[in-house]
Amino acid sequence: MTKLLIWFLILCGMGVGQRQETAAPVEREQITGAWLEENLEHVTLELYYIDPYALTRAPVTVEQIKKSYDIHITADVEALTPYKDLIVQMVDMPVTALDEKDGFLNARVYYALCDQEDNILFDVAMWVWGTEEGGIFVNGIPCKGESAFYSVAQAFLPSDAAATLKSAVEQ
Repeated sequence: MTKLLIWFLILCGMGVGQRQETAAPVEREQITGAWLEENLEHVTLELYYIDPYALTRAPVTVEQIKKSYDIHITADVEALTPYKDLIVQMVDMPVTALDEKDGFLNARVYYALCDQEDNILFDVAMWVWGTEEGGIFVNGIPCKGESAFYSVAQAFLPSDAAATLKSAVEQ
């Protein structure tokens, strides 16, 4: 009976020490900063945050952070407008992709720019674990972290959470 249970767990993908797979990059139309400047009034930002120093039993996926978070913020055009230049810079920023097979997502911060129908136009998940470079996921692709991606999250978080995120990024 024990052997049968072990085989069942292995076949179901619940083996001990199994590494969490990341979602495949999402195919979506690439937005540009110019498009965003013209259409900002039709865009919202959804941000989910878990304290970067919080211990979890397993790496956190985007789906999990959306269900269990410390902070959730929805920013409309009024809240986005003061940070328009920063957001446009982030969207247009060239990124350096990391080797996908080396890293996996352990989400502590996730944010997405969404249209009026809640379709995701652009998203960022922090962090990539398992690589020397660290990094973030941009539109589902592991990339080297750039300051603009962190700055956008910090701009919308309450000051204590923004300070904690800044501390975690600087380590």
